[in-house]
Amino acid sequence: GAVYTLSSSLTSGGHEITADSISIVTLGAFDITRSASMPTNCNLVNGGSATPDGTCMLSAKNVKYLYLDVDFDGDDTTNVVDHVVNFNTVSHSIVQEAALDNASKAGLFLKSVTESGFHNLSVSGIFDGTDITSSALGTGINIESATDNNLFENVKIQEIAEAGIESASSTGNDFINLRIANVGDVGIWLSNAAHEHYFRDVILNNVWGLASPVWGMGIQAVSSNDNIFMDLHSSGNNAGVNLDSSQGNLFINSTFANNTDEGILLDGTNPDKNTFIASSSVNNAYGLWISFGSNNLVHDLITSNNLSKNIQLDAGASPNTFSGILKMNNAGTSCFTDASSGLTNSTCANSDSSTAALTTGIDISLEFVGRNSTTQNFGSFTDWLTGLDQILWGKSGGGFPANAQRGPCKTGTCEQWDWKLSNSG
Repeated sequence: GAVYTLSSSLTSGGHEITADSISIVTLGAFDITRSASMPTNCNLVNGGSATPDGTCMLSAKNVKYLYLDVDFDGDDTTNVVDHVVNFNTVSHSIVQEAALDNASKAGLFLKSVTESGFHNLSVSGIFDGTDITSSALGTGINIESATDNNLFENVKIQEIAEAGIESASSTGNDFINLRIANVGDVGIWLSNAAHEHYFRDVILNNVWGLASPVWGMGIQAVSSNDNIFMDLHSSGNNAGVNLDSSQGNLFINSTFANNTDEGILLDGTNPDKNTFIASSSVNNAYGLWISFGSNNLVHDLITSNNLSKNIQLDAGASPNTFSGILKMNNAGTSCFTDASSGLTNSTCANSDSSTAALTTGIDISLEFVGRNSTTQNFGSFTDWLTGLDQILWGKSGGGFPANAQRGPCKTGTCEQWDWKLSNSG
């Protein structure tokens, strides 16, 4: 093993780690920037430098016990790298206090990476065009097959074309304190058997929906089961969360607000046995829409002031159960069910196994602190996250809740929204 220190900033044609127990540490506010003469130096899918087909600032394959504490910038002002960091078959390693900025395909690409920790990371500027609107590719953290049992903690991801985090065919990763903002298609994308992940303290904001068909989901889970989300906030997106053909997922203490379409959507093939506990879905187009799925449990739900429906249960959504509190501004046409169980059409009264305590006529206008009058023009943003936690950027426009406030801010004036609960609520 060896320890390499960086005592000044430098340009690089890329580095490859081929030995165990290697550390790279920055001694100050220095970074490594892409050299204009960088050659094709890494294999983007299989890792390492054999049969290279792309460019990486750093790659490592078939090694363990790595330690990285260094900032990378993949932009030489003319070209950007494909991947900032590419790990393949790496284990028991740590990346911390690192900025992974400017690439066309991925900030951090992981395949067959296990038992490793990623702490205090910042990932930004990942797109293959001139900006996210002109791009088709670009993922902040791309987690590929057999990347299992890792910890991602205190991670900020912004200005991403496709997905903030994409996880496919992976199991048992923990994500704690995630902040993801201004993303083209999906904040967190779980697909192809991304199972048993644990997410806690997650904020997803200003996800557009640039793909065709339009996504723009804070969370999109496709055929991914038994994941846990705690303390989740998804606002100012095209939609809050979509469970597509996914089962056994658990959401505890979630807020879905100011989204263009659904706050919560279950569809696809058999999105069954999912549980939502203590959820607030307000000022979306739909609060909760279960298109298909059975044996889902919704316990303690506030769904109010949604444009089209507070709750919609289609014919394929049965049986499902509602319990605990169920609060909304009104039922009537805002409560539609064609399902044979769960709730009754128009009234949202209990049906079959549901035992919810329904309250209508609630006023959510004072539940959150709301807009704080701090504004910024969309075209002048360089940072969507620094210094903000429950204060996020969104559309401006009138008193909450209002139609004009739904969806991402992607032109004109954006305004800060303080999503902490108000003392006046």
